[in-house]
Amino acid sequence: LPFTSENYRFNGITDLSFDVIFRSPEVDAFRWIGSPRPRIGATVSMQGLDSIAHAGLLWQLPLGDTFYLEAGFGAAINTGSLGETSLPHRRFGCRVGFYESFGLGANLSSNTTMTLTYEHTSNNGYCEYNDGLSNIGLRLGFKF
Repeated sequence: LPFTSENYRFNGITDLSFDVIFRSPEVDAFRWIGSPRPRIGATVSMQGLDSIAHAGLLWQLPLGDTFYLEAGFGAAINTGSLGETSLPHRRFGCRVGFYESFGLGANLSSNTTMTLTYEHTSNNGYCEYNDGLSNIGLRLGFKF
């Protein structure tokens, strides 16, 4: 995973990201794995670069009344190159890959949240290329 600052661009907003997070189903199988919430979403490049759409499960762990930690896992589909390409485009190798996310959030009100998020998608080396895509961002959430 790219943890050094030269792997990221901090000079402006380059992507728009949104998620729809559902309530955890009242199903024993979901309770058994910690009552995750189904989620679908997308991260769209505003610069004509690689974008993704994802689906999976999201777990949230309250840290008191205000803060929470979250972690998500699922699958993502990308618009990137499957083979050779030139930078700044990525060589994903596969159209579908794994999707992980982590976050630290705060409940700003009873229906508004803000979360510092990290998301990553890659194919875990199952295809010839595996450049993957990682984003750090701030998400504003509204409960309906």
